[in-house]
This record gives sequence, C-alpha cells and structure tokens, in this order.
Amino acid sequence: MEYKYQVHPDLASKVKMVSFGKLKFTPVLIAVVNFFSLFVSLFAIYDSKLNTKKFKIKGYLSGKILLTVFSRKNVNKATPALLLFHGGGFFLKGMANSYHIAKFYAKNANTTVIYIDYRLAPKYPFPYAIEDAYQALLWVNEHAEVLGIDRKKIAVTGDSAGGMIAATLPYMTRDRKGPKILFQMLIYPVIDSKIITASMEEFDDTPVWNSNLTKQMWKYYVTTKRSKPDYTSLLTMESYLGLPPLYIEPQEFDCLRDEALEYAKILENSQVQVQCNLVRGSFHGADIFFKTEFVKNLLLNRISILKEAYNSNE
Repeated sequence: MEYKYQVHPDLASKVKMVSFGKLKFTPVLIAVVNFFSLFVSLFAIYDSKLNTKKFKIKGYLSGKILLTVFSRKNVNKATPALLLFHGGGFFLKGMANSYHIAKFYAKNANTTVIYIDYRLAPKYPFPYAIEDAYQALLWVNEHAEVLGIDRKKIAVTGDSAGGMIAATLPYMTRDRKGPKILFQMLIYPVIDSKIITASMEEFDDTPVWNSNLTKQMWKYYVTTKRSKPDYTSLLTMESYLGLPPLYIEPQEFDCLRDEALEYAKILENSQVQVQCNLVRGSFHGADIFFKTEFVKNLLLNRISILKEAYNSNE
C-alpha cells in the first residue's frame, strides 16, 4: 500500500521505522529511553578527527549541566562557535544522531560546536531548559579564550524543542543585556504552545513526531503559570526588535510546520533577516537518516548557511 504522505524517495523506505502513532510517553518510558540514549551516546561522542572536551558548569539555580565541545584539530586561531541544543520534546536526551550532526558541523563549518545537555522535564520543567541554555551562553562567552573561540561569532542552533531553546536565547540575552548572538539556525523548531495551527490538526500520525506527542510535550514541560515575557509562545512576543538573522527549516509533513512558517513571516515583517527553507517531501526528524543523499544535501546546505553567517562578521 502506498504511504499516505508523499515523502522523498530517499526517505520512503524509512518511514515505518520511525512511525509511533499514538505512543504515550509515561515517566517510566521516558526514563528507559533516556537511559538507552545515554548508553548509546558513549559510543557516538568521540571522533578521531576532532578534539572532544567535556565541561561541567553551573546551570539554573546552581544545578550542574554538561557541555561537550567538538573542535577541529591543529587550528591556531580563534574559531566561530555554535551552541547546539538537541531535540526531544524537552523530556528526552539527545540521540546518537544529535552527536553525529554536531560533529558534522564542527568538521565542515570551521566552527567549534558546544553541545549543551540542558536538564529535562518532567523533573525539571519550564524554565529549566532555557535558563540552563542561558547559563551555557554566559559561560561560553566568559571562557572564549579557554575554548579558542571568537566571542563575536557565537551562533545558536537546535532542532525541535532544541530549536525553541535556540530561538528563545536571542530574546533572553537581548532583554538581559547579555552576550550578543550572531546568528540562529532553527531546524523544524517548536515555536508556540497553543497547538492551534492547521498542521497540528492535520499531522497526528506523521513519522518521528506528531501532534499527539506535542500535546504530551507541553503537559510535561509547562507545569506552572508562565510570566512575562512568555518564552513558550514566540508568536506573541511583545517585541521582535534587535534579533539576529536566522535560517529556519520547517518540514512539509510536520505538525510544527505552520508555526515555524508563521514565525518566519512575523520576523520578516519586523525587519529581521530571515531565510526560510520549507523542505518538501520531508518530515520532522528526517535527518536521523544522515546517510541518505537527501539528508546529506540538507546538511551541506546548513553548512553553507553557517559559513555565510560567520563570514558576514569579518
């Protein structure tokens, strides 16, 4: 039987592997998945072509978070930096693919990648993730010399929930007069907590992620009354002034598609420099199949975007 969504041929044979339907993430299942992810990451982190260092730093409310730093070997000058926030609905750890992509960026974009293990719901609900992220940004800026990075060329990226963290940081550092962010690269990001777009209604059975899982995500992540500014609803921020340029990459068959497209329009109308690339034939998380030509081309495009952003500040 033909698959109901017209995904790219490179991905067509993969969709059954990552279609979870009405899966319910109980706290027990979350713990099991995160234990497995932690185990697999032990084999995914290191690469003979890169320097890999780990730092345990102070996060939100003096908790501890882990940073993994990937940098090219034999580099004798300060490099740009890329803070990377993994996806996972704010309650799942980054999978092995998150590390593979981080290493790919480090090798090919001439950048030092800082992978941030922010704390997760349900134990650590909003605002732990974004506050941990902000503490990581402060730490990276303060330790630029130790890391061998150029603090004038700090960019942020993330996919899914990590995309929302990356999108939120520019507001936080703007409002708190913190370190400047040069560029943001948002990959099929979570943008808004209202869950009211047409794509949310349409895509309740798409591969990897769907509106059913999105509802579970918000239930786990936001457990208290939110204050102003509301960093869970970026479509209704009071001001979009002073944000860095961004590249945003929604996927055609993704429940998060429409909120990302709407966000791009809002920022464009607010005079923010935006590159929006709606990826046809793709779905949320398709880049886990990084060995396909389709995904390789996506990643190479992101590399070009990053290099252009870094070079704009020469």
